[in-house]
Amino acid sequence: MIAVRYENSNTTENLSALVGLISSPSTVKVTLFASPTSETAEMSQSDGPETNLPLVSAVVEYEIPKIETVTVVLDGLFLTAARYPRYGEVRHLLDIAEQSNHVFFSEVRAPFTSSVSAERAALTLQSLAPVKPLTPETRADYFSLLSSLSEAEYRKLYA
Repeated sequence: MIAVRYENSNTTENLSALVGLISSPSTVKVTLFASPTSETAEMSQSDGPETNLPLVSAVVEYEIPKIETVTVVLDGLFLTAARYPRYGEVRHLLDIAEQSNHVFFSEVRAPFTSSVSAERAALTLQSLAPVKPLTPETRADYFSLLSSLSEAEYRKLYA
């Protein structure tokens, strides 16, 4: 397995990187995860403060022709829906993801993985089951792992 970790930047660039991977014809599968809602023993400085929890993370299986599939891990302080401006980024991600036929999400909260190797993080995240396709019908199920408010409630509060 070839596993690499995306080097986090600001949330706008993080979002752009994941949207680019989702849109790429070389992407085989994207699985989205939600972290725990409070600090755990696995949480590290690269996960940011507890006030940002839960976090979005992802594993992308990316096929490079004539080379084995590369697994890209996007974790740590990557994206969050903890506050309204950040919700807009997650909303955009979900808009793109639900139009794709290769984006899934885990119904099980993912442990924090940013303090372990990319390979270990990929194996840990890929072992979480079950996963469901992210569709317009299942979008709310994934979003409920990221926020105690529904997307409709977010929109109503900040309209």
